[in-house]
Amino acid sequence: MCQSGGMAGHNQSMSTQVDEFRAIFHATHPKVVAYARRRADNTVADDVVAETFLVAWRRRSELMTMDNPLPWLYAVAGNQLRNQHRSANRHLRLVSKVAGQAATDTPVDSTPAEADPAVTVVRSALATLSFDDREVLRLIAWEELTYQEAADTLGCSLDAVAQRIRRARQRLATAIDNLAGTAPTDAQTEPKTHTRGA
Repeated sequence: MCQSGGMAGHNQSMSTQVDEFRAIFHATHPKVVAYARRRADNTVADDVVAETFLVAWRRRSELMTMDNPLPWLYAVAGNQLRNQHRSANRHLRLVSKVAGQAATDTPVDSTPAEADPAVTVVRSALATLSFDDREVLRLIAWEELTYQEAADTLGCSLDAVAQRIRRARQRLATAIDNLAGTAPTDAQTEPKTHTRGA
């Protein structure tokens, strides 16, 4: 039985879409995994990545027209992470309520712990910032996006990203100073001894 010309064309088109999507997937998957794992534990991150590429597949016609799909994929992954965190927090409140304990509004932090004290201070300082401040810093520092790519990811202008980064860096520096404390140097803490001329 022969396929009609229309059906053969559809199969060819679908095959082309699959090949193009596969190429995008292979080029971006490791970066999306790294993005998610820097923001959540591996199990949550893997779910986020799977959901991100499911959305990408469903919107593949839009994805295929992009010069650089990575910022768009980061935006989708960021939305998936926020959904996961909201779900985890709802679950925590429900468990607390069922257990008869007062639920807290403290968000579930699924960021892996670090052994390096400097990293711990930076992570703790980051945790004191707003989500928007944390995200813009992570996009630039961890994901190594350009300001334009960060603007595309966040859905804002280049000028807005530049301002956000400047403000977020200032807030982060203040938070680090507050957490690390401005420990006096040895010269400042040594008792001063005055010697009289001989």
